[in-house]
Amino acid sequence: MEDGMKNRDDDTTIMTIKAILSQLPKPEVSDKIKEVHLDSIHAALSSRGDIFARNDFVVLQSHDGHDLRIPIKKLPVKIGRGKNMVDYLVDNKGVSRVHFWLERSGALVRIRDAGSSNGTFLNRKRITQDDIRVGDEIVVGTSVFTVDRQ
Repeated sequence: MEDGMKNRDDDTTIMTIKAILSQLPKPEVSDKIKEVHLDSIHAALSSRGDIFARNDFVVLQSHDGHDLRIPIKKLPVKIGRGKNMVDYLVDNKGVSRVHFWLERSGALVRIRDAGSSNGTFLNRKRITQDDIRVGDEIVVGTSVFTVDRQ
């Protein structure tokens, strides 16, 4: 019984503190300070090769000139050679109809093999899934892509 009383007292104390805090004036921050602060955060994050902002594009620069420019907000996407089965087409015989996925994982972009016959390679290592960074090399079939961000 004593524990029950203590819990109610704790709950009452917490509710009282919350009520008092809600009545305190909120600190004023000018829009200019907010803008500068957000710009510095974005600049710091943009310098990392693994962070992709909501309005960025993942660009898979093809060594044969057939680049894929994929809006982050459209993820997840399927990539392969099956014309009616994928969101982005890679046309070579070594690529499965649905070869791999690109998907968001927070502010990161993850590549995930879709059970392809010939595998998906990230930086010369066969993967089932991994996070990609700017400058990484993706090989599917005979297609070679370098990851970039715009």
